[in-house]
Amino acid sequence: LNCITNNLYWTPETYHLHETTPQEYTPTVETAIRFYTPESIPLITQAVNLAITQSRPFDLELQLITAKGRRIWVRAKGCVQNEGGMVIRAYGSFQDITEEKLAQQALQQSQANLTAIIESTIDVIFSIDTNYRILTMNTETVSFFRDVFGATIQLGDVLADVLSNEIVETWIADLERGLQGESFSIVRTIEWSNMSMTVEVFFNPIFTNGEVAGLAVHAVDITERIRRQQEITQSQKLEALGKLAGGVAHDFNNYLLVIMGYTNLLEGELEAIPEARKYTEQILRACEQAETLTYQMRSFARRQHISPTVFDLNQHIQTNSHMLLRLIGEHIELNTEWNPQAHLL
Repeated sequence: LNCITNNLYWTPETYHLHETTPQEYTPTVETAIRFYTPESIPLITQAVNLAITQSRPFDLELQLITAKGRRIWVRAKGCVQNEGGMVIRAYGSFQDITEEKLAQQALQQSQANLTAIIESTIDVIFSIDTNYRILTMNTETVSFFRDVFGATIQLGDVLADVLSNEIVETWIADLERGLQGESFSIVRTIEWSNMSMTVEVFFNPIFTNGEVAGLAVHAVDITERIRRQQEITQSQKLEALGKLAGGVAHDFNNYLLVIMGYTNLLEGELEAIPEARKYTEQILRACEQAETLTYQMRSFARRQHISPTVFDLNQHIQTNSHMLLRLIGEHIELNTEWNPQAHLL
């Protein structure tokens, strides 16, 4: 730009960048500025005025719209030539940086998406470099380190500087293993302030040009999952126990039928011996009680509801006292006391 005559000269490359030709367009400062987008016009206008009036160079990244209507990014640089304290010429250069800007915008968008993703999870996610310096982290990581480890962390902190030696020693082997290039996971229980949490921690190395440049750490609270797994295991054990109880009850009931049948036959043979009939009555009574027990076992095996009933505990004790005396032997004395009015559920 000749500041004396106000003539503006463009190189062929400048015409090409603006997607026009000398035959189609004769550049002037005013019309050249109109190529820029509305948000860029104030910036380039101010920069050109300051360059001419104050000899101030400029270096700007702006958007312009070519003669064919294509929107591109350019790097516009300008400086001036002084003679005798007067600006006589202004020089400018243009560089098409559209691809670079689009790549930069894509990277920024990707980083924004990644940040949104890790912030949307309740898991602990952070990354460190080979010096254990924190590169990225989500809000949950800050809360976890504060609540569990009692440490206040921020980007750029070195883990060894913000965590106690005991905590660092607990995790240093895992971090080193990951920084050696191995991807793996571990399950560990963390205890603090009379509380505990079981976490599964995933370690994934970050590679740059084929070399490990850092480590990504992802910790998931699996306390509830472990509890549910234990409940399922316990339920499976109970189911197996129920099947076993059902089988035992079935076989035991068959034996009871044999015992009761032969006892009934024995009663007929012992009608003339009253003392012996007392023993057969005790056998039959015990068989009836055992029959009730097998019914309960089968109900348990089938997961049937067992309804509790009211019975006279005193009478039950009195009825079975004679059998207990035979079982415990003569060297043990059995004394029973009961309340005739007492009933238990």
